[in-house]
Amino acid sequence: MKVSKKLLACLLVVLFVGSILKISPSRTFATEAPKLSNKFTAEQLTTNDYVNVIVELKDDPVITYSLRKKNEPTLLSLGRGLSTSDYEKMLTEKQIELFRQIKNVSPDAKLGYRYQYTYNGFALSIRGADLERISKLDLVRKIYPSKTYTVSDDVSNSVIGATNVWQQIKDAKGNPVDGTGIVIAIIDTGVDYTHPDLGGGFGPNYKVIGGYDFGDKDPDPMDSNGHGTHVAGIAAADGKIKGVAPKAKILAYKIVAGGSRNASTENIIAGIERAVKDGANVANLSFGSASLGTSDPEDPENKAFDTAADAGVLSSISAGNQGARCQTKPYPLGSPSGARKVLSVAASDDGIHPAINIVSPTVPEGQSIILGNYADLSPAFPKDQQFEVVVCGYGRPSDFEGVDVKGKIALVSRGPLGPNAIYFRDKDLNAKAAGAVGIIIYNNMPGIVSPTFNVQAGDEKKEYIPAIFVTQSDGLFIKDLINKGLKIKFNDVSNLGTIASFSSMGPSSDFYFKPEIAAPGVAIYSTIPGGAYASWNGTSMAAPHVAGAIALFKQVHPDFTSEDIKAALMNTAVVLKNYQNNETITWLLQGSGRLNIASAISTPATIKPYDILVKTDKLTPVTLTIKNVSGTNQTFSVSSEFTLGNSSGLTVNINPSKVTIAQGQSSTVTLTFSVDNSKLSKGPHEGLVWFDNGQTKLHVPFIIWNGDVEIPEKLYDVNTSSNVLKVGSNKIDFTFAFGSGSIIPPAEPNERPESSNIIDQVEIRVKDLNGNTLGVIYDRSLLFLGHYSFSWDGRDIYGNYFLKDGKYKWQIAVVESNNDQQNPIIEDTATVEGDFEVQNSPQNSCLILLDKQTIAQEETSNAILNASLRDAVSSLSTVISFNANITKAENVALGSSLKTDDIDSYSLKVDNLTGEIFVNIKFKQGHELKGNVSLVSFALRGKIPGTTQVGFKESNITNANGNSIFSVFLPTQIKINKAEKPWDLNRDKKVNDSDLALFKQAFGTEPKDLNYLPLADFNMDGIIDGKDLVILLSHFGETYP
Repeated sequence: MKVSKKLLACLLVVLFVGSILKISPSRTFATEAPKLSNKFTAEQLTTNDYVNVIVELKDDPVITYSLRKKNEPTLLSLGRGLSTSDYEKMLTEKQIELFRQIKNVSPDAKLGYRYQYTYNGFALSIRGADLERISKLDLVRKIYPSKTYTVSDDVSNSVIGATNVWQQIKDAKGNPVDGTGIVIAIIDTGVDYTHPDLGGGFGPNYKVIGGYDFGDKDPDPMDSNGHGTHVAGIAAADGKIKGVAPKAKILAYKIVAGGSRNASTENIIAGIERAVKDGANVANLSFGSASLGTSDPEDPENKAFDTAADAGVLSSISAGNQGARCQTKPYPLGSPSGARKVLSVAASDDGIHPAINIVSPTVPEGQSIILGNYADLSPAFPKDQQFEVVVCGYGRPSDFEGVDVKGKIALVSRGPLGPNAIYFRDKDLNAKAAGAVGIIIYNNMPGIVSPTFNVQAGDEKKEYIPAIFVTQSDGLFIKDLINKGLKIKFNDVSNLGTIASFSSMGPSSDFYFKPEIAAPGVAIYSTIPGGAYASWNGTSMAAPHVAGAIALFKQVHPDFTSEDIKAALMNTAVVLKNYQNNETITWLLQGSGRLNIASAISTPATIKPYDILVKTDKLTPVTLTIKNVSGTNQTFSVSSEFTLGNSSGLTVNINPSKVTIAQGQSSTVTLTFSVDNSKLSKGPHEGLVWFDNGQTKLHVPFIIWNGDVEIPEKLYDVNTSSNVLKVGSNKIDFTFAFGSGSIIPPAEPNERPESSNIIDQVEIRVKDLNGNTLGVIYDRSLLFLGHYSFSWDGRDIYGNYFLKDGKYKWQIAVVESNNDQQNPIIEDTATVEGDFEVQNSPQNSCLILLDKQTIAQEETSNAILNASLRDAVSSLSTVISFNANITKAENVALGSSLKTDDIDSYSLKVDNLTGEIFVNIKFKQGHELKGNVSLVSFALRGKIPGTTQVGFKESNITNANGNSIFSVFLPTQIKINKAEKPWDLNRDKKVNDSDLALFKQAFGTEPKDLNYLPLADFNMDGIIDGKDLVILLSHFGETYP
């Protein structure tokens, strides 16, 4: 009998399916090795508690099968003749059969979501102790733990070029490119589809055309958190605000339970699976988990997203908000952003930042603009109007007494600590009551915060004056300029073109180039539930910019594959540079650059691979394929450029260096990297390959990694140009770099600290050979990761020469704080030191002489401002500085060497609030001063234990012609020890009525009060009260030898 080929094929299929589904009991358990992921803990595998897992079956998912069938038309394997629908049915039957077998082993096991399209498997809740047994079932490929992901907590459209696309580009039908006809899947906390900017309803006739709630297992994806609504608005809002693709439709998939911020692997896979089945064109996931520290292509969620990309649904996934790589989080960028075929999105900082502009006096380059943060309820400062600044202590009412601040800006410190603490809100209102038109609040420790005025009901209704918060070093810098005729203006700075301080650093833990692209993620204004709007920060906000951009791209180029779209977006991204040093920001933070969708849509070519990351021991020639996607022939000149790291020992050869490509055709360029290991330093060496056709420059970034992928050092590449400073003849040039930023304490007790992409504060200090700090020569805050340089001429940050000829040490230190006002910790977290010598120091000198270098509380050390003058001096002005928290100045007078007949005028002023003695002396003509003389005498009284430098600020010595004389101002130190028996207030070795009388005078006072007596604050809590009285009375009547 003749059997047709078609009938034979059908019989083969029936036999094939039957052989799979007919599983005899004797073959239930196979002899192969267990298929348990190594990410299970020992406890998970032995517990009788339920463990959530993902079970993967051996067959390909539907999408992979369908693509293989399309690309392989001949019958190459059993089952090839199945239609896609029949194949899906087969997968379903196998999953049902496998679950039946699992129930035989573990009767209490519970089945979760099942997946066939992007992943072949299902979610399962099962006793941990049963996992080993079910892993041996024949249909199981592998079992993985289900992980938990957390949300990765308008100028942006113009920054990424979206407004240009709307206005200037048309699709093939001549329609504006605005997302029309494109569907974006928002896989998140749900979407408030009632928001007017998101369509005001749910269903086929609205913007949000469908969706599902996988967290609560119901068909209503209403947002109870707010995160998903904000994300959806960035991608596709169309109302008061515009998303990147305002006419795109939305599919909303809620993957959290209720208003939670956490989603499981089970729900995430269910979300992307459903998005593909429901016809989404692009997907967005603003969730991630860096705490796991891994990115494995075998992870179920990674497989699902990669398979979705193969089906044409490219996903934009936030890279995470875990900052730089550090010891506690060596790989802050984790799954699922690390999946190969998704776009991992970093956050760029393109938001609006309030800035203080120093109009006068002239300051060093790079320090004339100081960035800060507005308080949350602060109005904006007037623009381009000049102001004077007045120091106003902590901003308490008493700090404004006798101070003329009307029409000026009040400069106040954060603090004080303890019971005298004052809200930021009240500092502002007190300044307003005193007549100030604005307030600058500076931190009292390294770092910066975003202050809030909204501390109790009704605060939002109060009328405030503009308030800006700056770092401690910037605040003290402003303070020191006040006596030099300081004038400032306020402006807003935007489009800094840098990476957000929180954006997660790559590479992925399995050494792939991640993140891949950046998009705006700071101060992004978008929709939130209830018809409202808010500005939020995060890579969560960056990813939907890219999702919306993919929607615009697909409207113009519907036939581009996911890989082609990735290439177009990455090849055309804007390379970001650090505005502080003009250095290209590492690819490990910015990916290939910041999204520019207008350039991507109009790109003349795509280049693949679109990134290169390789270790030196695995270097082979790299072939780049350039495909001409324009309507004309294209000629590109090809060149390379090193952008980061010392390229000595590394060369790139490009062949050919020019290519001409016909319309619709492709050509190749080969890159050959050569390494000289004797010259090439360890770590990453970065650059890019340019493709320039005269009108457009495309690029491919590369990272050549020499050695192991180690945690970057916080402070590295420290070098100096010389170890000898000849004052007036040469300078010492310092170069240094930061590889990871300041540590951010965890928000929750069980979380690990993370590292910012910014250094809170860095100082370069000069020390004597005994380790005592003599001065600070460099003090900068909020420096972005990268390389910096500083050229030193021998002066400190106040402009004074302060070193005699001799040998010294320099120290570069990263200074950090925990920003905890109640339990402050300020410490050096990284230091590098070196030796140097000073020669040709100025011959004219001033120094502080102390009769005692160490005193106890309430004891005094007599001090003299002494001068050794080789040249005749006509005038001298200086500010003697000390730490007002631990000591105070008393009995300031002219020195014994000065005669009133020689003096034309003088002023001596003490400010024990700021810790300064202002000295100005002018001599009569013909009575110029010369030789070794005592200029000023004073005493320093100890307040609380500690050590302070007694030094100089803003110093100048002139001759009879008014010209400055080359001079050096030498600091010293004083140490205050805790007083023994402090209750003997008058130090007469008896605790009696005299001490009680002194205590009575100080009772109820605080450090701000003139009659405050620090010695009487026995418990050192910032107020002299009944608690201190109890301590005093407990010692009353004691006498001491």
